[in-house]
Amino acid sequence: MSLRPSPVLAACLLAALLAGCSAEPRAVPIADARRQAGQVQDTLRSAQALTADLLVRVKPEGGDALTFTLALWLDGDGRARLRASKLNFDFCDVLVQPDGTFTAVLARSNEVVEGNLAELLAPPPRPGQPPRQPFAGNLARVLDELRFGPLPQVEAWQAGGEPGTLRCHDPALDADAVLVLGADQTPVTAKTWLRADGSAGLRLDYKQWRDFDGLRRAARIDLVPAGGGFTCLISPRALDVVPTINTERFVLRVPAGAARLAVAEFARRLGE
Repeated sequence: MSLRPSPVLAACLLAALLAGCSAEPRAVPIADARRQAGQVQDTLRSAQALTADLLVRVKPEGGDALTFTLALWLDGDGRARLRASKLNFDFCDVLVQPDGTFTAVLARSNEVVEGNLAELLAPPPRPGQPPRQPFAGNLARVLDELRFGPLPQVEAWQAGGEPGTLRCHDPALDADAVLVLGADQTPVTAKTWLRADGSAGLRLDYKQWRDFDGLRRAARIDLVPAGGGFTCLISPRALDVVPTINTERFVLRVPAGAARLAVAEFARRLGE
């Protein structure tokens, strides 16, 4: 049986997809924008090692919605473990090492993928569809979203072109990002990435802010693609800061007889 939910795993990592906004930044002192970004980051607070439990709902345009949960363990040394489940059945288990090497076990199809995140380049787009973005950058950003919140960890901030906005270059995606700031209890209301051609893409709307174990995070993130095609809701249900993750959590057992899946095919499925 072929694995169908695996593309949806990529959808929950879309918080890191490239997106767009064509506004030009205003010429203001970088120090002022950096100070403002620092104030927002102080409100968000950060963590290195944490565990998370996310509810994800993805609905393709014209198709049925799929809801699943994503459990994540993230250690301070860069190791990450992700487990996607539906109806209490784990259908995809991924282990990522600090150097970017990963192993993914696809339970329903009894397949295993091994490689490096750098190999997971986006497959060619379908006719009439926009280019897809590298999975490695997507994963890097979603982990940073949990660790640090919406603000990329950079210092070179500037005004974003509209009142109450900030702009920076996000190294995880090699693209500029524009953030719309809110009031004290709503630090960020939206984030958009700028494509090289300035065209609009995916926007993240942050709602229902609350405290998770000392971290200020949105309890609801809506993904809004400019061209349509799908809707996605990501809802953190639990987020816990821990000193470290038990080493046994980062042992991924490959089932006996699992078929080897090429990285290129895995990337193609993630891009569907």
